[in-house]
Amino acid sequence: MVLCILFHSCASDGDQLTAVNIPSSVEKLLYPSINNEIVLLVTDCKNGYCLSAFDPKNRTVVWSIEDIYQNLELQYTNIDFYSYKNFIVIPMVNHLIVVDHSSGIILKTIEMEGTVFPNLYGNDEYVYPTIKDEEKISILSYNLIKDTKDTVELFLIGEGETVFSIGPINCPENPSDFYQSFLRYRYSDNKTENHLIRWNPQLGFLDTISLSEPNFLGFGVTRPPIIDPKRPISYWHLTNAMAAFNHETMEVDWFNDLNEISLASRPVLFNNKIIYPTESQQFLVLNKYTGQSIDTIFNIPIFPGRMRVASDKIYFVGGVNGMLYEIYSSEESQNPSNLNLAESSCYPGMSMKHQFIITENYFVFHHENNWVFMEICDFNGL
Repeated sequence: MVLCILFHSCASDGDQLTAVNIPSSVEKLLYPSINNEIVLLVTDCKNGYCLSAFDPKNRTVVWSIEDIYQNLELQYTNIDFYSYKNFIVIPMVNHLIVVDHSSGIILKTIEMEGTVFPNLYGNDEYVYPTIKDEEKISILSYNLIKDTKDTVELFLIGEGETVFSIGPINCPENPSDFYQSFLRYRYSDNKTENHLIRWNPQLGFLDTISLSEPNFLGFGVTRPPIIDPKRPISYWHLTNAMAAFNHETMEVDWFNDLNEISLASRPVLFNNKIIYPTESQQFLVLNKYTGQSIDTIFNIPIFPGRMRVASDKIYFVGGVNGMLYEIYSSEESQNPSNLNLAESSCYPGMSMKHQFIITENYFVFHHENNWVFMEICDFNGL
């Protein structure tokens, strides 16, 4: 795949296909999300903003839900939706909405007593939202088919504490157990602890696994982990460190304090390596089996955006210059990891926002108050 072809028209049955522009002037952009072959985007509506579903095959918006309570603007820039059959479950600050995938009709609104964490996870017909209020964090279970809601487990927030959680996730090797990160910060001694909580939908809390030693910097897990598709391992990012958790042994395989903060972007798994972004204009390359640093990619632009992996390359946007960059493997590279960094030459003068997605078939990015959809064509290396 050569990205320069994105500015060429794609031919389909003799017709020339051009880019599709979808108006979106919202200042706080949510990252696009792919759910059951549709792309979910925040777009402009008559009275504000909508959550819209764009169909890449038909190149059109197939439905839109108007955000009358402005919940989309209140959300964090990233939301993890959950899909099951024809349902899409969407966290909306203080409630969930269940949407019909085909029509966009809201089938159900589930009110929550607290703030719904934006990273939503589920398993089959069950979705497990994490809810936070002033006194506790609750893990709930909602059955999409039976329309029933239950409390799985409660975790109290002590006086003078701040608690943040990511999850739950589970692993195919042990699908009945779920794991959830808990960052607990105490104001009294400036101490931060990071744990994984293992729980079961029927049995509730099972045990606690420490991810790292306590620290006094407020560092910990604030992003979803990387799930290894080939091994029962999840990789957790702790602001300035990485930890690999083994779901078979239920132990931490390795922990590496990298002494490099990563805030603007997230680590990704790429060719048996973990690419770890930093705020010091370099990416660290880690061996996924040991966590040891094996290479450094220098001259990274300031505040790199989230990385996306597609067609054996990594793509990201520079946070200041808005340019698109790519990292790719090359046997001719002088680096030990055979990784090269290149600025895309396909977008002279074009400034993009951080938020984009790319697949083997299309590219969706934000430019000048529009989402831009472009198909990727095979021009035989053009």
